[in-house]
Amino acid sequence: MRIGICGAQSTGKTTLAKALAERLGLPLITEQARVVAEKMGIRCEEDLRRLPPEKQIEFQEKCLAAQRDAENRYYSGFVSDRTVVDNAVYWLVWNYAHADLYSRFEYLLLCYGWAIGRYDLLVYCPSTIEQQPEADGFRISAKSYQTEVDFLIKTLLLGWELPFIRVEGPVEDRVKQVLDELKGRN
Repeated sequence: MRIGICGAQSTGKTTLAKALAERLGLPLITEQARVVAEKMGIRCEEDLRRLPPEKQIEFQEKCLAAQRDAENRYYSGFVSDRTVVDNAVYWLVWNYAHADLYSRFEYLLLCYGWAIGRYDLLVYCPSTIEQQPEADGFRISAKSYQTEVDFLIKTLLLGWELPFIRVEGPVEDRVKQVLDELKGRN
């Protein structure tokens, strides 16, 4: 079972991914953007913003490669705290205007091609009004940013016609929603 969790920051993806991985006995793929940031010496979102556009593009390309590599390592089953849908959204938000036409389209095609048939279940964690991103150096606390990312994730999930479920409520309710969906597929 290959489960990908997607959604804007501070929507409970990590908490849900950990709970599902434990409950289902599957490997957990953690957020690869932070792994890439550490390798590139990027300590916080501000560091990333200060990079020249070509380095920001490199960062996003490495994030996508890391996500795909991690999913390949556990191809037979995993729970991933992010998906290539998230990669596509952050590409659109951060780098679309800086990249050349070919690179812009190629990145999105790579994400789309990977998402089709890659996940057995995509789980969308929607943004809610009461959620305020926790300041941790990487999360952007502006609600407008979170709303934009959430909108783009929904747009790609629907536009790419990817089958997904939307989960809401406390973590145990979300876990139950996912487990019920999995039972319904058997």
